[in-house]
Amino acid sequence: MISLRGTTRGVALVVVASLAISTGALIIAWRSASSARNSAEAAATKVAGVWLRDFLDISSELGLTSWHRIMIPVFSADLRDPDAALTEMLRTARELPADCGCARVIPSYVFLVDMSTLAISIAGTRTAAATDRARARISKLDRAFREARSDPMKIIAANGSDSAGDWIIEYRRFDLQGRPIVVGLEVPLDRIGQEVMEAAHRRMLAAYRSNESDTVTTFSLVVTHLRGKQLYASAPQFTGGPTVSLRYWDDSNPSMVAALSLNSRTFAQVVPGGIPVVPQTMLVSVAILVAALGVLGVFLLHRANELSAVREQFAASVTHEIRTPLTQILLYAESLQLGRTGDHQRSASVIARESKRLIRLVDNVMHLAKVSRSSPQFTLSEVDLDVAVAATVAGLEPLAAERGMRIEVSVPSELTVHADAAALEQIVRNLIDNAIRYGSADQTISVSASQDEKHVSLLVADEGPGIAEQNRERIWQPYVRLGDFRVEGGGLGLGLAIARQMADAMGATLSVRTGTTSGA
Repeated sequence: MISLRGTTRGVALVVVASLAISTGALIIAWRSASSARNSAEAAATKVAGVWLRDFLDISSELGLTSWHRIMIPVFSADLRDPDAALTEMLRTARELPADCGCARVIPSYVFLVDMSTLAISIAGTRTAAATDRARARISKLDRAFREARSDPMKIIAANGSDSAGDWIIEYRRFDLQGRPIVVGLEVPLDRIGQEVMEAAHRRMLAAYRSNESDTVTTFSLVVTHLRGKQLYASAPQFTGGPTVSLRYWDDSNPSMVAALSLNSRTFAQVVPGGIPVVPQTMLVSVAILVAALGVLGVFLLHRANELSAVREQFAASVTHEIRTPLTQILLYAESLQLGRTGDHQRSASVIARESKRLIRLVDNVMHLAKVSRSSPQFTLSEVDLDVAVAATVAGLEPLAAERGMRIEVSVPSELTVHADAAALEQIVRNLIDNAIRYGSADQTISVSASQDEKHVSLLVADEGPGIAEQNRERIWQPYVRLGDFRVEGGGLGLGLAIARQMADAMGATLSVRTGTTSGA
């Protein structure tokens, strides 16, 4: 006879040898191609970085060109009437020609701040509330305005967020008529992607390929605001290849993240020869064969350990669960025999109760063995759910009362289910019995039912400690009991397993969840 320990040791040796062979073969094969592959991927990533830089440069160039055109009216403005210059700036922005070589983005509003008097002039807002909001955003940049150097060619970007949403403001500080001023505008986020990013992408396509479709299949672009809003995404998007990301818009105050991803299927257009691949056919065949042996060995080893643990737990549980009622029966039987008790009715009641408990334990073990060998055969018919629940609860109320518990039932009389009546009652009995055994003393167990368009749901809820998420599937396994198996009256851990198997056989579903405070 071959012992389990000897078999397990042999399986372990096979597993170790198989894994060692497969690991060695894969390491040797991958090393032969890894250097060339890494070099090619580095080259592809470098190309992606160059392309992304080009995209950012083109975006900035489009923005600068727009700014130069929109700013023209300011240079001849009369600071005694700045509103006229601001109005002219808005008109210029709206009338930029299609061939201007710039991004045609109409500002949400434009503003001018006289740094000598800190007077703020705003044009483009349509309501008083919008004007107040713009003034509040501009005021937040007061310190930045003061610290900025006078340079009519330098654009500075600032970003922030308030109750109305995210915003980006671009501004310039320079001297006009001998006085320092700041001129700026708020860039509408929803238009940046549609105008600036899309225009920059089209220009890249024209620069890199004579055929636009070739470049579209080579890389994809995504531009996202730092606070999470996606501003632009080219189509289609590619994953799995090298991706380069950069923050930009203003080096000192970046407000966006741009990412360029290469299409792994078109590496040959980026790197001559493409990305070297490992000769996978032979390696995969060998690796699958050896790995299959290893997986089989690991499974057998795990299964052997699992069965050993279940056997030990079963032996310990059965020993405890049978010894406890037998001890009670023997104690009261000897007391009756020797005439040491005056309450013969109570002694007989205890003996009967513990005998029934033993019978129930044996029945559960036999039932589980039966359904494990073959699928149970049920006679399905329309069953009144309230009748089945009431009959089950009536049999369990004495046990609940013993522990100071109450069972509340709320099942509409019109609900019917297509099930085996005896099996349905057994499932409900096992669920309520589990709540009684493991719930808190003096708790209330509620049994309720509801119906939607397709299903009838029956809920058994207790006020116990609840079940941790990692254990919510284990409780349906035979002989699994959470916590200390020596807890009085806990059973063998078969009730829920039997309930799950019966439910599965009838096409029903059993699940568990923890309440908002406690219980399950």
